[in-house]
Amino acid sequence: MKKSVFIFSLALMLTSIFAASGHCRTTVFFVGGWGMTPAQMESFSKSIPESGKVKFLLPTSIIDLTRPWYCADLIYEHIKNNNLLEDDLYFVAFSLGGIVTQWLLSDHPELRVKKLILVGTPIGGYKFVPPNPFFSNDFPKDLPIYVIAGSRGRKTWLLSETNDGVVD
Repeated sequence: MKKSVFIFSLALMLTSIFAASGHCRTTVFFVGGWGMTPAQMESFSKSIPESGKVKFLLPTSIIDLTRPWYCADLIYEHIKNNNLLEDDLYFVAFSLGGIVTQWLLSDHPELRVKKLILVGTPIGGYKFVPPNPFFSNDFPKDLPIYVIAGSRGRKTWLLSETNDGVVD
C-alpha cells in the first residue's frame, strides 16, 4: 500500500511541476483505470486544485472497456463540450486509462497536449484476435512522456507470454 501511495504522490508532484510552466489556461486531465472508483480518483488527483483539473472515470460496462477507441471518443467529446480544446492539456492516466489516452492522442493530434504521465499502464501491449488491436502504441512525436511502472503484475488467460501483465 505504501508503494502505491508513493507512486501516486510522485505522479502528482510531476504533474504539478509541469503544469506550473504553462502560459495559457492549463488543465490537468486525470483518466482513471478499469473499475477505479470516485474515491480512488479523488485520492489520485488531490494535489491539483479543482479549478485546474478534470477527472474522467471510464465507463463500467465490459463492452465499452474492451473498446478503448470508444472511451477515447468519450474523452474527446468531454474536452470539446467543456471548451478545453484551446487549453494546454496535461494527462495523467492510470492503467487502462493510459491505453485510452493513447487512442485519444492518436486520433486527435490537434489537442494541445504538453505532457503525458502514464502510471501503471501496460504500454508494451498485446493484440486481441484480429481485426482490432487493443493498444495503439502510437504517440505524437515530440510529446514528453513519463512512465511510472511496477515490476509485478498478474498473468491472465487473455495475455500471451510476452506482455506487460495486469496492473495490480
